Amino acid sequence: TTMFSTLLELASWPCFQLWEFVRLPPAGPRVAVPPARPVADKFIDHVSVLLALVPKLLIAVFIMLPTIDFEAARTLSLRWMAVICVRDFLIHVGTAVVWDWLLYRVFRERLAPYKFNQNYPSREQIRRDLLWTTSATFLSSVQEIVVVHLWAKGHLSVYHDFWQYPLFSVLVLASMPYWRIVHFYIIHRGMHPWRTTRIPDLGRFLYKHVHSLHHKSNNPTALSGISMHPVESVAYFSAALLPLLAGASHPLHHLVTKVDLALGAIVGHDGFNSPGGASYTHYLHHAYFDYNYGESYVPLDYIFGSFISGPPSEVRKMRVAAGGAGSKTE
Repeated sequence: TTMFSTLLELASWPCFQLWEFVRLPPAGPRVAVPPARPVADKFIDHVSVLLALVPKLLIAVFIMLPTIDFEAARTLSLRWMAVICVRDFLIHVGTAVVWDWLLYRVFRERLAPYKFNQNYPSREQIRRDLLWTTSATFLSSVQEIVVVHLWAKGHLSVYHDFWQYPLFSVLVLASMPYWRIVHFYIIHRGMHPWRTTRIPDLGRFLYKHVHSLHHKSNNPTALSGISMHPVESVAYFSAALLPLLAGASHPLHHLVTKVDLALGAIVGHDGFNSPGGASYTHYLHHAYFDYNYGESYVPLDYIFGSFISGPPSEVRKMRVAAGGAGSKTE
């Protein structure tokens, strides 16, 4: 039953979560966070990864794709470009604002036991995150506008019948969570200090001037998910360009990746255990800075020794024992 509920939760976001919010008692005891496994090595883990794509695929198929006018996109007219910008603002910024409103206002008392950090973010953080989330959203729209225009002009290969190449079409979508996280890990790890003296520490420079903006939200909410410096926004959303490297691609390959980049970050930063986003390992990254750069179903943190998990008190002890400081938020 628990396994079925978990799979249903992933495949039916946000309907299942809203139902769970309503069912929670008005106030309850603090809920302990179970330590995460460094490697998602069970079959059900990867079934979960694929099922989590369902709501994003539905958004791409029924909302994003119908708003693209490929005929009009042959010219750079404001009308079709504005549609993409407005649509993205409603999906990205709208989702983040509404999700935070639900978790931090409407169901605040019911969800308080599930919050990783019992402190609540400041209004200054919310305003800053709203600004930079809007910036990242606009830059992701510009990227899509360029790609769609190049498709329409014939400068990039595209096919519009998804089932023209069924095996290829499905394989790109099904594998997307994996190659997207590899891309994210490389970009993300590269923007943290490399701690090397043999070559210039470009990561330290990028952290100071770029990625530190994202880490100002050390007690993150949904609005923190894509609250990024413009340089990081462009690098982060460039994962949606990877299907173009395979030659001909279907628009859904770009769109589903883009939705996953946005909503995955938004929900994954909400700061709550299930039935919230339940991304405790990434919360620890914001709290302790140099751990958990990726996801356990692509276990690069385990391979490179940057994985950490466990109750906050144990994590602090491990962090101090390793020569680091305690939590930045507690």
